[in-house]
Amino acid sequence: MTLHEVSQFYVLGEDPFHRTFVGAWLRANGVADRRFVVVEPPAGKSGGYTFVLDRCKIEVQAARLRNRSKAKTRVIVVIDADHNSVQERLAEVKSAAGTTDEDIGSGLVCVLVPKRHIETWVHALGPTDPRVDEKADYKEKKSEEVKTAARRLARLPSAPTEPPSLVHGYSELQRLKDS
Repeated sequence: MTLHEVSQFYVLGEDPFHRTFVGAWLRANGVADRRFVVVEPPAGKSGGYTFVLDRCKIEVQAARLRNRSKAKTRVIVVIDADHNSVQERLAEVKSAAGTTDEDIGSGLVCVLVPKRHIETWVHALGPTDPRVDEKADYKEKKSEEVKTAARRLARLPSAPTEPPSLVHGYSELQRLKDS
């Protein structure tokens, strides 16, 4: 199945930059706005790590139910690794969502885990200095930079070589495109 055969994408991210990044990546791949739903935190709440983990199970279960009919639904989760490893965060999401290897392999769930935060990927995909340290803080990014980085990622002819979390994220997005 390709991205164009998916009827609905549900985007779950810790913060507005996560949601902006995935939305720009989907648009750059020809997915119309009406085909993706950004799961926003409740009014007055900023979202964050806890929101994503709490909401994962709900969104994955709903996607499984939708897919039992003729719908073709996918869930894209973005959660920062912060000071943990990417593998530790992936395990946390898998546990919280109750996902199986089949959910991941079938493309039902795509989990993106930027190491330290999404701004690390934005910096790595930027036009000026692709070198990046996944321990450094690159928080001084703007929304337009996030969109530009996501569009660059969508147009890459091959996988990036650095940073490791972006390499993993690229492979996750490719798997989503090909599932």
